[in-house]
Amino acid sequence: MSNNKNSIAFSDNADKFSNHQYWQIITPPIKALFETLKNIPEIKWQKWLDLGCGAGMCFTHFPTTCQVCGVDFSPALLTHARANIRKNHLKNIKLINQDINQLDLKEKRFDGAMLFQCYPHLNYEVLIIISRFLNLNGWLVIAYGAEIEVIEAKHHQHPELTNRPIPLGLHMKMDFTNGGFKFEEEWKLSPQEVSDKAKMESERPLIAFLGRKII
Repeated sequence: MSNNKNSIAFSDNADKFSNHQYWQIITPPIKALFETLKNIPEIKWQKWLDLGCGAGMCFTHFPTTCQVCGVDFSPALLTHARANIRKNHLKNIKLINQDINQLDLKEKRFDGAMLFQCYPHLNYEVLIIISRFLNLNGWLVIAYGAEIEVIEAKHHQHPELTNRPIPLGLHMKMDFTNGGFKFEEEWKLSPQEVSDKAKMESERPLIAFLGRKII
């Protein structure tokens, strides 16, 4: 996320986004997303970026043989991410404290990049920046674990994004193209199994957009 007042407020609520109840709700669609991605034979799983990784909700879903670089601007969220790494005995994750909008990594040969829940808060040109660190034909996955209405509501809470269209549908395809990616697919995944408590709050269908670096 961008290092602005609203994003700092998000960082201050790190505990809220790291609690058991939130993870219970969001884990089924994340699992469904990764299971679907792993069925695409063209995707390589050697080195991936998890951008806006937060507390590390996606970490356990990457193959254990894949080296994952998690990036987030929030030290508070990265503290939770480290706890998640220790809890799950993960040896394939490293963390970097950076603003994605100003991404600057020493390594530049990643097979793919995951942006989960964070893209509506990033700048237009962020996909151009991300593409610099991906291999040719490297995959970009942008996903939201929420209904479209929820995404729109969250988007409009950020005054700095007022003039930016909601990054869905046609706007998303244009963003991919402008960033040097070939847009491949759009998915909406609804997990078949979620707990009764999670169902009461939201079944959290997952919306995902996939593309490959062509420039």
